[in-house]
Amino acid sequence: MKLLNALSLSMFSSASNGKRYTIQVEPITVLEAVALFKVYGLESCIGHADAARMASELLALPVPMNRVSTVLTMGESAIVLQYMGPRLPEGVTTLPPEAKVEFLQISMQEFM
Repeated sequence: MKLLNALSLSMFSSASNGKRYTIQVEPITVLEAVALFKVYGLESCIGHADAARMASELLALPVPMNRVSTVLTMGESAIVLQYMGPRLPEGVTTLPPEAKVEFLQISMQEFM
């Protein structure tokens, strides 16, 4: 299962083959994210070393930096690590007090 730290509509459109689709977004806990990665495996799609390091600490799993272009296929799920807070300086290893991270499970489904 892919782990992302950003989401773009271009990650979906080329996989739709011209079909209408919906994007489902479900907030999940870090424990649910870890459980999904243990079942389906973790494919890091995080292209920044500091973000990968932070993800590793939050998940207590190895998350390598992996700068790749990502496209989700119809029916595929991924986890987005969504950072909310001030812009982080280079090399940061801990979140500032006013920041938080959410985990979101996303999937692309054919529109019915």
